[in-house]
Amino acid sequence: MFTSTDDRQRFLAILERAKNKFGFRLFAYCLANDDSFHLVLYDNGCDISNIMRSINISYSMYAKCDGKLFKDRYSSLLLPTYAALLETTQSIHEGGQSSKWNSWCSQSEDASPLIDKTLFLHGKDQTLTLEALLSYTEASDQDQDECPRDQVICQTSTCMTTMEDAYKKLDIVAKEKGLTPQELLKDKDLRNKTIQSFRKNSTLSMKCLGEVFGGLSESAICRILNK
Repeated sequence: MFTSTDDRQRFLAILERAKNKFGFRLFAYCLANDDSFHLVLYDNGCDISNIMRSINISYSMYAKCDGKLFKDRYSSLLLPTYAALLETTQSIHEGGQSSKWNSWCSQSEDASPLIDKTLFLHGKDQTLTLEALLSYTEASDQDQDECPRDQVICQTSTCMTTMEDAYKKLDIVAKEKGLTPQELLKDKDLRNKTIQSFRKNSTLSMKCLGEVFGGLSESAICRILNK
């Protein structure tokens, strides 16, 4: 996969573009091996198959190798607990510690903009760095806390985790603009900006966002987020 510095730089550029497009959150990566890469990510309501397809196709088009660059489908592993998230992230960092092509450097002050360093633990009312998560899991039985898809991660502690939350927030945003929710939805520019804001501050899937914003399709939501 990787034969030069240029190859790895191009892959990280492709990864960043995919992150901006799909809105997933990235906690670790490692490109230390020549024939594989590893990612720890939260899909944030997107289809992980679409995320990986976008990354792999884009890189394959760049590499232009004879035959297939990827012989098999990517493999994925669900991390069901905060302890598993921490352990896997540490493992990936340690596996590429001797190489600059991993997110080890993101633990320093010069953190890669690709890496999301905070986790909002739903119901815990605190935002933790991955380093602090180590203390959190060792402090008690929190290592057994599940981190289900609808609770694990958000960019703010006021995260919307249900459609009811989203409808309430939409009503608040509309009132702040002196509009009704229906009037806000008719203003496409304002609607699109609100959708982008909701995407960053909720764990709702694109399908759920589409329902909240007047029955838009997932593909329409995706186009709006990519603008």
